[in-house]
Amino acid sequence: MTGSVRLLTGADAPALRALLATDPVSYAMVGERLQSIGLGTTLGAEVWGWFEGDQLRSAMYLGANVVPIGAVGPAVEGFAARARVVTRRCSSIVGPAPAVLAFYDLVAESWGPPDPRVRQATLDDLELLFPACVAMFTEELGISPLVPDGGSAYRRRVA
Repeated sequence: MTGSVRLLTGADAPALRALLATDPVSYAMVGERLQSIGLGTTLGAEVWGWFEGDQLRSAMYLGANVVPIGAVGPAVEGFAARARVVTRRCSSIVGPAPAVLAFYDLVAESWGPPDPRVRQATLDDLELLFPACVAMFTEELGISPLVPDGGSAYRRRVA
């Protein structure tokens, strides 16, 4: 069956919630944004839907991050075709590796390569990286990862 891509609206929120519920951990950021802000122009991002007939089968959140949601095969291809003709605004593509890698393969040429200064962190970077991790965790979740043990457990996870 062929499908189509279109921008989601508030009327699509229940169907999007159902998609997000299929993997609430991978899609937690999008779920939180949907719950706190809603779907539409106030979301701070666009959410595209892949439809087969009138059924939402997958989606893609496009903001500072790109998050493919239940996107496989033709849906990834449809999202990539649309993404290639819009200005890239994201700094990262996050989510389940198969969808992220498939999408990036299809947009890499038009979106350009990753920043050559980006590299995998090593344990030698821990002292520089750890304060940024603590700040990000605290800002995103509203609690400090340093409680109750002064951060030793969180430092082990970061390491």
